[in-house]
Formats: sequence, structure tokens, C-alpha cells
Amino acid sequence: MRGLERCVLEFFITLLDHAIGDNEFQNALYSGLAVLGIDVAHGWRSALVYTPRLSAIVTVARMLVLYKAKQERDDEIEQRRAEGETQQEAQQNARSHFDRVREMVQRFMTIVAFDGQPSPMDSILRLRAYGKAIRANTNADGVVDWHGDELLYGHVQFSMASLRMMVHGLLHSARAQLRQEVLLIETDGEGEAGEGMPQIQWDRLVDNAAETRAGWSFVDDRRNHDAWNGVDGKLWLAGRVAAEEQLRRQFMETDSQTGSNTSSKTSGGTGLRWKMDRVHEYAEAMKSFRSKLLVLMHMSGGQPARGTELVTVQYKNGVDGDIRGLFIDDRSVVFVTMYNKTMGMSAKAKVIHRYLPREVGELAVYYVWLAVPFWRMVVTGASHGKADWSSPYIWEPRKETAWVFPGEEDEGQGQDHEYKRVPKRKRTARDLPSSRRGEKRRRVRGPPAAAIGMATMVIDEVEEAEARESDPDGYRGTQSTACEPETWEPEMWDTMRVGRAIADVSLKHMGEKLGIMVWRHAVKAIYRRYIKDKSIIDIIDHADTTDGGGEPDDHNSGAGDPFHGQSGHGAGVGEGIYGRSVGESLYSTEARRLGFRRVSREWHAFLMFDSVLQEVGKKKTSRLQDVESQATIEENRRWKLMRQIDIREQLQQILGQEAAFRGVQEPALQAIMKQESPVVVVMGTGGGKSMLFMLPARCSSGLTVVVVPLVSLRSDIKDRCDQLGIE
Repeated sequence: MRGLERCVLEFFITLLDHAIGDNEFQNALYSGLAVLGIDVAHGWRSALVYTPRLSAIVTVARMLVLYKAKQERDDEIEQRRAEGETQQEAQQNARSHFDRVREMVQRFMTIVAFDGQPSPMDSILRLRAYGKAIRANTNADGVVDWHGDELLYGHVQFSMASLRMMVHGLLHSARAQLRQEVLLIETDGEGEAGEGMPQIQWDRLVDNAAETRAGWSFVDDRRNHDAWNGVDGKLWLAGRVAAEEQLRRQFMETDSQTGSNTSSKTSGGTGLRWKMDRVHEYAEAMKSFRSKLLVLMHMSGGQPARGTELVTVQYKNGVDGDIRGLFIDDRSVVFVTMYNKTMGMSAKAKVIHRYLPREVGELAVYYVWLAVPFWRMVVTGASHGKADWSSPYIWEPRKETAWVFPGEEDEGQGQDHEYKRVPKRKRTARDLPSSRRGEKRRRVRGPPAAAIGMATMVIDEVEEAEARESDPDGYRGTQSTACEPETWEPEMWDTMRVGRAIADVSLKHMGEKLGIMVWRHAVKAIYRRYIKDKSIIDIIDHADTTDGGGEPDDHNSGAGDPFHGQSGHGAGVGEGIYGRSVGESLYSTEARRLGFRRVSREWHAFLMFDSVLQEVGKKKTSRLQDVESQATIEENRRWKLMRQIDIREQLQQILGQEAAFRGVQEPALQAIMKQESPVVVVMGTGGGKSMLFMLPARCSSGLTVVVVPLVSLRSDIKDRCDQLGIE
């Protein structure tokens, strides 16, 4: 330990190990904490703000004690070595870390009631306990306000119509990306898939929540063979890449490109040569889709999870005993979080179910059923066995950085690489997907003879990836020398990344930048204002007051619960022990799960998901009336803002300060901005007709529909919109 660090450590320990007698303010640390409690604008800081600062001081003090114990033991070992003892003898004879820590804790790190001495920490711990009691019985200041149908939170303001438009816009974007860029399906102009999209028989889809075998998920349930219509998800996309010429040319080097027979095998394994540019492009598509899927699941599942909870969801059981968090329950997809901020102190996890609407749930199912197996095969093959994609997480959580004593830091520690790859060559037109070159993808009905060998090798690589996952230690694969190896790692997710994903989506689709905390407050406020079922509100209002174990395990509680009381036990025992289904998860009860389902379903109906509205029957009419009313209010608000816009200033922002209107552009735009209808404008080719919809679209937050009769003009108009920043 360096001299300065040693002196600083001794100074802090001296502040903690201070016999204060009857006056704790004699201690500099405690007096400093009193200064931290001063709020220049409002006098004293409230317990809601001040108590967490005390907790931070306690945590840092505990780490300093550990640091001091290690330093003292290291010094004693060094002294014994100087006196002639060997390293092993010195370590064995030196006083242990435990004894040193216990001695310091009893002297100045605990309260007097537990045999501690009057010390600054005794006063801090008692003050913190008092602050926690105040926090537990004091409501926080209000942060949400309503202006008609608009929710206001700080500088954020949005209507319910724009909220629904954001969610459904994101859903449409994610669905189109899944089909076109991830599953490589031919789609029409609206992003709808043709006959090539495998269908899911939701009525036949089942799951076994009690199955804890490593690597298992509902995709592996043999009972789902009919639900998948006999499609093997592990081979479906890989088989198409091998069989369909268009896809094969995108992903694989052909004979003419390599000058060798690509359907042959090397002596040590496969001879596949992947087009790395196309592989990287596919990886980016997967990453982009995962980001959209995260925001969709977060926003459509009901009461939102915290960022740290959301990124712990696994689609399959982990090899270390971690249970998956993606399930099928009564034809619905549900994701389960088992983490909460107090788990470290209470050793109890809050198991919370969030049900997804069918439209969102099917995206998650298609991803884990069809996309993940193909990507695992690609990673294994393109890296020649030096990497695999066997993580059970949908979004790989960023690993927590372990605390390291000063002077022992690893130079590489703390460096995060979202996605590492070697420099790639310049893209050419042949490497791009056909959809991006304006070509129509043609389905090959039957694979040519030359593709049979390649299809066999693709299947071999799928089996190789499975073997690597099932026995990572015992597996010894052979490496091909076809191309340079690549290093692959999934992007890492934490609370900050989740917040950025939410902010990007909300800014793009709604014009407002939301965050994790804003969304949590907003959803709670929307439930209380728009959800009519009082029992749902009761579930929400009391959800945070129950512990992770669910119902209390109190035999006397049966007196208020006739159903369980008649059996002579409480609800906790009744739900957790007796009559449980064989497929019931070990960490939940049926009553608790059904309560979560009701909360999620009400949120699905509020967001106007068709899959839910078709089931609610008569409620659909009243719900639609509410939405139509909110949409009318949103439309009126938009047109009111449009009338206040200076179209000349907008034109100059788009084209530059020297820009001026041409022909009848200005009177036509004035009529459009005033909502006059109908407006008929006749202009010649190149006269500037497109500016009549581009300018209003650029300066408003709503949706503009443009009908272009000529297919050849669509891509040109889209490129121009992209250049002007119009989404």
C-alpha cells in the first residue's frame, strides 16, 4: 500500500473509531453529516432524501473496515516473513481477516444495544433507522399531473392517443424487422408475411413450468410438435439458407467467388465459407430487434419492471441452476422476474409475472424458436468453433464489477465490448439483402443438387453448436481454416442501456423522451385514472407492500379466509403446499399468478391490442368510444399547433436560409396547415409537390399518410425523407 493511501485509510478509520462519550457532535464525521442535511432552499433535507445518504456512508465505512483488516494482515505476514518464517507459515500463523473484522465491528461499527460502544456509527445507524421509519410512513411529493387527456411529468407531456400510437408503431416496426431481416421472409409492402411464415397453433402450445433441466424451454417440449405444425425450429432457417439460392448467395461464398467446391468437407470439419459482411449485418439486425422487443415487453406487460429486473429474463434454464423467465400460460406468453432491490438484505425474491398481449408474445416466441438456433449456428460456424451463443439470457446482463483492493486492479477490468469484430471489407451490392437492392426475393421450391451438400453441412453445424452447449467442457470440435476467426460477444444490458432504448423509441414515435422512472410513474397514474375495475387498483396499490413470499404463512390467518381456514392453515400453506398442479412453478402460487394476469390484461385492453379486445366482448364498444374520443382530442391539438407554424421558417430549416417557395407551394401549404379540405394542387414534374407533405410531416408529431401510385417513386421519396430527418 502506498504511503498516501495508508495515511488516508488511517484517517478514515480514526474518524470511525472515535470514543464520542455523551456528545456525538465532537466527531468530525458526524458533524459533516449534519452539514449534508442542510438544504439551502428548504432548510433541512427530508428523510426521503437524507436517509439514502446515511446508507451510503454505512456501506463505504464497512468496505473501509474490510480494507483495514486486509492491510493489517498483509503487514503481519510481511513482518513474519522478515523474522524467518516461510510464506505458508506466515499466512497460517497470522491473525485471520475474520478476527480482525469482528474486533473492529464490536468496537466501533455496531450499535450499543448489540454490545457496541458509543461511536459515530452507533449514532448514524440509529439516525438511519429513524429515517427509514419516516420513509415508510410518509408519502412522496406528487410528480404527475393531468391536463385533460394529457399526462404531465416534469417537462414530459403526452396524450393517451400518442401513447397507443407509439406502442403500436413500435409493434409494427418490430414485426416487420423480425420477418424481413431476422427470419428472412418475403413480405408485402405493409410488412405482412406470405406463405413462408411458420404458423403457431396457440391452442396447442403448452409448457411445463416445473421443469428445471438445464437448457430446457417450452421450445423443447415434445407436446408442442403439433403447435409448431411439425416445423423444427433448430433447422428451419438454416435449411432455408442452404436450400434457397437467393439466401445462399447472401450468406455463403459460391464456387465462382472462392474458386473451390463449397459443398465439400475438409478433413477436420466443414468447409463452409461465410460472407462475414452479411453475417455482421445480420448480427446488427438481431441486436436492433432485441432492443425493440425489450421496450415492447417492458411497455406492454402491465406494471413495468425495474431495469435491473428486466435484463435477468432467461428464455431457457441455465446450466448453473437458474430458472428461465419466459413461459407459456394458457395460450399467453408471460415473462417472470425474480429479482428486487431488497433481495440482498432479505434473501427473498419477489417473483412477478407479467403477461404479454398475443401480438407481442408471438414476437418473443418466434425469436427463441426460429432465430436463436440459426444465430447460434452462424456464430459457431463463422468463428470456427472459437465462439458460441449459448447464453440463456434474452438480453445479456452486464456483469457486476467486483470490488478490488487498490493496487490489485486488472488492467482489462471494467472494459465492456458490446460487439467485437475484425475490420471488414467495403460492402458491395451483391452482399446486401435483396430487399435493400429493390429486388423481389424468389422462393426456391426445391433445392438444386449443388445445394444438397451445403444443406448437410448446415445441419452438421447446428448439431455441432448443440454439442458445444450440452457439454462445453468435454466438447472438442475441429477448426476449419477457411477464413480468419472472429470474436463474438452479445451486447451487454444494464439500467442505463434500458433507459436509452426506451428514450430512443419514445422520442422517435411520440416526440417525447421517456425514461425508466418516468414510465413507472406514468403507468401507475394511468392505471388509477383509466382502469375502472376497483379490484385491479387494489392489487396495484398493495403490490409493493407484500414480501417476496406471497401470502403470509400464518395459521391464525385462516380465520379471515374460510377457504384455507377450514383446512386449519393459512393462505401461504394452502397455496404453497396443498393441491398444487404438477406444472406449477416452484416460486409462485396460482392465486398470485392470476392476480398478475388480471393486471396485465387490463393494460392490454387499455393499449387497444386486438387480441384482447376480441375477447372482452361488450367492453370493446365502450373502450373504442374512449379511444375515439381521445384520438379526436389529439387530432385537434395537432392541428392547433400546425396553424401556429411559420412555414417560411420551416422551409429555410429544411433547405437553407436562401430557400424560397416555388409556384403555388406557399398558398397550398397555407391551406393544408389550416386544415382546409379538400385541397387539389396541380404542379408539373419537379415542381415541388412532395414538399407539400414533407414540410407538415417534419414539423408535427403525428402520422402522415402518403399515397404514391408509382412504385419507382417510393424509394426516392423515402430517401428524401430520411435526408430531411422525417421518420
